Amino acid sequence: MGWFALAAIAAVSLGLMLLLRLPKTVVGFAGAALMLGATGYALQGQPTLPASPANPEKPVDVADEELVKMRQQMFGRFQYSDSYFFIADALSRSGDERAAAQAMLGGVRSAPDSLPLWTGFAFATAGADGAMSPTARMAFRRAHMLNPEHPGPYFYEGLAQIRAGNLAAARPLWIQALRVSPRNAPWRENIALRLVLLDRFVAMQASAAFPVRLPASRRSGLARRGAGRCSLATARCAARRAAPGSRAAARRRGCPRGSVPTPRRNRG
Repeated sequence: MGWFALAAIAAVSLGLMLLLRLPKTVVGFAGAALMLGATGYALQGQPTLPASPANPEKPVDVADEELVKMRQQMFGRFQYSDSYFFIADALSRSGDERAAAQAMLGGVRSAPDSLPLWTGFAFATAGADGAMSPTARMAFRRAHMLNPEHPGPYFYEGLAQIRAGNLAAARPLWIQALRVSPRNAPWRENIALRLVLLDRFVAMQASAAFPVRLPASRRSGLARRGAGRCSLATARCAARRAAPGSRAAARRRGCPRGSVPTPRRNRG
């Protein structure tokens, strides 16, 4: 099929040149160009090679850009570490987390007392390992030793814990990052917002893991009988917080109205 297409292009080009009555010099140059293209196709062309869809470029993650901005706010711009961060960011966006960690390792070897480079190396290593590996923990510990009052290592260690699935371990780290941050720091609001979202997510997980809810058939049966029966949640409330049959005590403890049966008076 490729050869037929090449022959058709050559025939159409030759016909147009003859129709336009171009000079022989132009026709000669055009013929030489066509022959050169045909030679290249004959040497390197693979018409039997199956087609394959092109892989689309990975879009730039907005969250990554936000983290880059926070890093520049915490550690400063136009630093020695910027060149290593630039290479690591490019490798990470291309999907090669291991190469990004290797790039940051080269940075800490060239500047063993650099707080930004140790923090970046720890975060990149945790991303490459998919967990808080011993190497990542050691690197974060080294960053804390360089400056215990800097919020950067606490924030990025908490973020690494979240990406590894350790939500409970991230909360105290972000709280410490807020404590050591100046009051007018531009990154305080971002950390506080992430902390609020983390608490909400943990609360949602807890409520989903331990739902206090009766089946629909059971709830309808309780509603039909209704002779002083209460739901599971309100029964627990009445049993733990109030004396049996005491409405006032149940309301003070948060039980809904009607959840505790009214005791019958003995008329005999």
